[in-house]
Amino acid sequence: MLLSTFYILKIPLSNKKIKIVVAAVSGALISAVILIVSGNYNLYRILTLFFIGPGMIYTLCGHAKRTLNIWIVAVISTFLTGGAVCAIDQVTGREAFSNIIISFVIGIIFLNIMYSNAKQNRNYYTVTVISQNNSIEVKGLYDSGNVLCAGRNREPVHIASDKVFSILTEKKDSIMVPYKSLGNEDGIIEVYRFDCMQIKCGYSRIEFHDVLIGKASASLLKNVAYDIILNEAVFSDTKGMEDFSGKG
Repeated sequence: MLLSTFYILKIPLSNKKIKIVVAAVSGALISAVILIVSGNYNLYRILTLFFIGPGMIYTLCGHAKRTLNIWIVAVISTFLTGGAVCAIDQVTGREAFSNIIISFVIGIIFLNIMYSNAKQNRNYYTVTVISQNNSIEVKGLYDSGNVLCAGRNREPVHIASDKVFSILTEKKDSIMVPYKSLGNEDGIIEVYRFDCMQIKCGYSRIEFHDVLIGKASASLLKNVAYDIILNEAVFSDTKGMEDFSGKG
């Protein structure tokens, strides 16, 4: 349940494999020792819920506020799943083995619903574009279909609305980049170079310097919930990902 909660909240764990093992093993051992020594199941449940669980989360993320957020989501998920199983048990009076099967099925259904809801917003990111001393924060859409590149070096080009270009206080040279799209085989887009672009991804961020952003046509980003379409290349290399703890 904890790992699925981390995934739903878009918190990267790929670089924390050792911490996952340490948190899981230490949490299980401490819980077992408490139960064996105290012999009190209620005490074991309370300590596991309010101390051992949060401790495991803190081992993974190392941030108090983030630990609280993850713990709340995990507890709600657990109570909803357990409550459904208890309700079925009261109605059907099934044996323990049947309840285990039912609990597993309900858990899968519940997590699938949460995953589906999270997936709808999974491609949206908070993006900060910086030019000299000016910056603007907008919502960005990650589009794997945006493979637009410029020049011989094949630099990725992001596409943004006029709102992003409002931070350009000084006249900058632009380049014209040809592109092909459905219904437009000979398109041309005006592209400017910006100093920096930061993409907030959960509690981490990816930062790029000297980024190319093309000015979208008025109709492309009209009546949509985002102001920039990110190039598919932004997540092909996550070496630039930094810890976002305590920032913003």
